[in-house]
Amino acid sequence: MKKKILIVDDERALLTVLSDMVRSLNYDVIEAIDGVDALKKYAEHHPNMIILDILMPNKSGFDVLEDLKILHESPIPIIILSNLSGDEDMKRGSALGAVDYITKANFTLKEIMGKINKAFEINAQ
Repeated sequence: MKKKILIVDDERALLTVLSDMVRSLNYDVIEAIDGVDALKKYAEHHPNMIILDILMPNKSGFDVLEDLKILHESPIPIIILSNLSGDEDMKRGSALGAVDYITKANFTLKEIMGKINKAFEINAQ
């Protein structure tokens, strides 16, 4: 069975690019356009990983992380992909359970794929 990755981003163009890239590597993809949609899709599809934007309408990525932590869900790898690049944002993401943090302005698709593979390897241990 293919692993499922929930990709959450309100920038539709980036969401499409990321989804196509992840699908090309033989993962199933679930898309969400904001934090509210992300929590709904998480409950419906039980993904194996989440790639999560922070700055979104309705519910931020930090709010999503807090909600998942409150639910005491089984930990799955969560990678933050955000325009926020400050140390405090990175520390907050880590404290809320994110396994990695990528700044949108400084990433390559190859880097994201490496981080996805690394997160799955770490979570399997």
